[in-house]
Amino acid sequence: MKANPNSLELMNILQNEISTEVGIISGRDAIFLDKVNFLSTNEVELEGEINAILCSFVNEEKYIPFKFLFKGIYYFNMVELDISLSTITKDVQLSSSLIEVEDSVLLKTINEVRGLDLRHLIIVTYDDVFEIACKEFNFTFDIKVE
Repeated sequence: MKANPNSLELMNILQNEISTEVGIISGRDAIFLDKVNFLSTNEVELEGEINAILCSFVNEEKYIPFKFLFKGIYYFNMVELDISLSTITKDVQLSSSLIEVEDSVLLKTINEVRGLDLRHLIIVTYDDVFEIACKEFNFTFDIKVE
């Protein structure tokens, strides 16, 4: 995964769309979450399906199973989508369903308290929004060639 060079700077927050093997994923109907698996106290896996018509590299009518794995979590917040508009996403433009925020207050606080340089991610699903600060993450997709 790499950040899209078309980053946006809003209210001194630098954010980047995350490009995956299926491309940029965007839209309210893009990510359907089925399970949140807590693998340990600092490791979480999200499982569900991606609506491929809303993926920039696929763009066809099918659903692709996914697993998003986050390791070394120091901050984990899950909020219902509509509530997130006044909390998590109030300072972020939701141009994509997968966003990496750079130089945020959260990252600065974690760095000051723990001396860690983490990744700050926002994952927008159909019903929920996740804000996660972690050491590493991996997005995998079960793409079947037909």
